[in-house]
Amino acid sequence: VTLPGVLLLLDFWPLQRFQISNLKFQIPNLWRLVLEKLPFLFLAFAASIVTFLAQRAGGAVSSITVIPLSMRISNAVVAYVRYLLKTLWPLNLSPFYPYQAHWPLTLVFLSATVLITVTVACVMNARRRPYMIFGWLWFLGTLVPAIGLVQVGSQSIADRYMYIPSIGLFVLLVWSMAEVRRSFGVRLPVLAGAGSATLLVCLILTETQLSYWHDGVKLFQHALEVAPGNYVAYNYLGNAYDDLGEKDKALVLCSESVRLSPHYVEGQYNLGTILLDLGRTEEAARCLSQAMEDDSGFVRAYNNLGKALLTQGQLQPALDRFREAVRLKPDWPEAHYNLGTVLLTASKPAEAITQFSEALRLNPRYAEAHMNWAIAESNLGNTTQALEHFAEAVRLSPQNPEARLNFGLALLGSNKPREAASQFASGLQLRPGDTRMQSHLAEALAHQ
Repeated sequence: VTLPGVLLLLDFWPLQRFQISNLKFQIPNLWRLVLEKLPFLFLAFAASIVTFLAQRAGGAVSSITVIPLSMRISNAVVAYVRYLLKTLWPLNLSPFYPYQAHWPLTLVFLSATVLITVTVACVMNARRRPYMIFGWLWFLGTLVPAIGLVQVGSQSIADRYMYIPSIGLFVLLVWSMAEVRRSFGVRLPVLAGAGSATLLVCLILTETQLSYWHDGVKLFQHALEVAPGNYVAYNYLGNAYDDLGEKDKALVLCSESVRLSPHYVEGQYNLGTILLDLGRTEEAARCLSQAMEDDSGFVRAYNNLGKALLTQGQLQPALDRFREAVRLKPDWPEAHYNLGTVLLTASKPAEAITQFSEALRLNPRYAEAHMNWAIAESNLGNTTQALEHFAEAVRLSPQNPEARLNFGLALLGSNKPREAASQFASGLQLRPGDTRMQSHLAEALAHQ
């Protein structure tokens, strides 16, 4: 997005295609330089529009009513200085920095003073030390799309945005060090030694930072140490414990995330999902409903709320939620599968088959969709088609004892006791002691 401006900066220094000292005599030449950047400018404009529309469609762009312009400007001013300090002294780094509703007026004023002072110093030295204005404007300019004036996401700053802007700061720093050496007669080995020592410290700090990225638990525990009120870190730490099967810890952490930020959609969704897994469907439904209320396009909330309602036996409300999930994201196979499952439960096997067919078109290796399609075909009396889908479900998921059981029952019902016995025996190897499997295996052996 900022490429045309960066190219103009390069024209100024080091290419020196125009100079500030006699700028008024170079207006035609300057216009030529601007005109040659127009193709890049059009491409940057088009990329900006596409990115903005895509982010807004995904719900990532915050409205001006949610985050007023005054708050955005305050955050941007403070963010510039935070980026500057974290580049020069990488302390308290975090994968996520929560957006702060109100920065202290004193901090905003001091940050603005720092920015204005450095800018004035660079402008005043633009003729004698052009690298200063080059590096500073590179830093300020390339950060503009990510500084929060157009707020995307809920972070106040993000370290990843500094990869390109930091180039300007390092240009300013390196050329300044070279001039210090010339001005004060510092010997090159001394400066080289200082640079090597700095790089060594950076290496040690990098190794320390990398250790936090070992796993989700360690990363987001560190994020909470950096900012104890980080509601996003609480949420993702809860996710990490949930992935480890530690539901109780996950529940406590996700509850804290929601307490700190009741309208944080991901937090409400994850808390609802954990409650659903724990069988606390009423509480889960409340959290998922809140997530839907805060973001009407949050398709996963519709999907999981449908599961909660289905568990409670509310077929029609569950059906409505799954239909909405399919409408919002028609290319999501799980949404079609869940809608098909509730249609099957509602004794609508023909409609269910349509949804299972679509789920398999989107994901041909969806074993559960084959299994439920087979059950729907059995309900319609289509034994041959049912056997085909049961066989495919077992082929795709050979370690699933439920698939073996259902396939065996279908084979037994089709008077194929030998093949049925083979499925029941395989199922018992996967789930020893299963009384249903033992009973049906005995039945299949008796038929033989």
